[in-house]
This record gives sequence, structure tokens and C-alpha cells, in this order.
Amino acid sequence: MHKWAIRTLVSVWLFSLASLVYSIEIVSNKSLQTKDISINIARAIFSGRMKYWPDGTPVRVVMYKADTNQHRQFCSEILDVYPRQLQRSWDMIIFSGVGEGPMIVKDEVELINKINSIPGAIGYADKITTDMEVQIVKIK
Repeated sequence: MHKWAIRTLVSVWLFSLASLVYSIEIVSNKSLQTKDISINIARAIFSGRMKYWPDGTPVRVVMYKADTNQHRQFCSEILDVYPRQLQRSWDMIIFSGVGEGPMIVKDEVELINKINSIPGAIGYADKITTDMEVQIVKIK
């Protein structure tokens, strides 16, 4: 086999492996009617600017601490913002007394449990399995 063919196969394999390892999905409570959102709505949700879903249910954001790899990856790959931009937005909401901050979790089990138990909850996870009782929300 030619060297270029081997290099091409290896490149394709590495690219597909990287997309499996680093894929983060937005997930929500199954009762939520919204199955897909625009990138602008996603940014509004995860920065605390969107308070209610179209059906009137309060939006409850569940996320990892700002210094975790999952949070940095979510910010850069999904929202295309810096983590400090989200933090600044949440800080303004909290310190001005306009609202409360997101629910911060330490691991994926806690994240999934919170999303399952709170109507209107939304977050992000990197290891979605079929036995998790959450709905994947796509960016359109």
C-alpha cells in the first residue's frame, strides 16, 4: 500500500476517534418540549439570559465548575465563547440580585440526576448512554 493511503487512513481514524472522545451534548429533562435550539438560544440559556422555556417552565441550568475540562470544552466547542464570559454573565445576575446562578455539579452522575429530577433543567454531558433518562437537545 502506498504511504499516502496509509497516512490518509490513519488520519481518518484519528479524526473519528477524536470526535468520539471529545463529543459533548446538550441534555435536558425529558419533559421539555424543545428538542433543538439555535446557537444564540443556547448562549442565552447558558449565560442566564433566558429565564423561561416557551411553555412557561423556568429554565434551570446545570453545569460543571468553570475550571473543569468539561466546562472549558463545552464553552469552546458548543457555545464558541470563553468560560470567563459565561462566568461574568452569571456573576452580574447573582450580584445584582436579579436571579440565582446555575446549579454546579461535581460529576456526571449528579448532573444527570439533577436534570432528571427538575422540570426545565438543561445542561451538558460528555458520556451519554442509552440508559440515561435525558433528552439530547441539538443545535440547529
